[in-house]
Amino acid sequence: MNNITQNSVKPVNFGKIWENSGGRKKFLIDILSSIVDGLRDYPVLINDAVNKKQYDELKNTSHKCKSCINYLFHDELNNLLESLEEDGKQKNINAATTENMERLKVVTGSILPVVQQHLNQLERL
Repeated sequence: MNNITQNSVKPVNFGKIWENSGGRKKFLIDILSSIVDGLRDYPVLINDAVNKKQYDELKNTSHKCKSCINYLFHDELNNLLESLEEDGKQKNINAATTENMERLKVVTGSILPVVQQHLNQLERL
């Protein structure tokens, strides 16, 4: 299995998120709130689908999570979700799927607190 540590996770580029929000605070808060909810909820649902070999659920939930995190512009997270979605489409849950699921937990666990912190700071402004 690959070296799965939070230290190896690429940080979020909040400059891109700010740029895409057009500097609109409410829009940015809405985006970050949606991302926080998705990073909290979808990996749990994806993990459950992998464990139960629920292919359609894996495909659909991975796709929804991809849509949710789109504004993060985080290549690794997006690639993991694409791979998991493809495994659901191909009805193929294997060791690579399990490894990707473990990496997804690490990546989302690393990103979620940072996004939550930025959201909290924006809400206080």
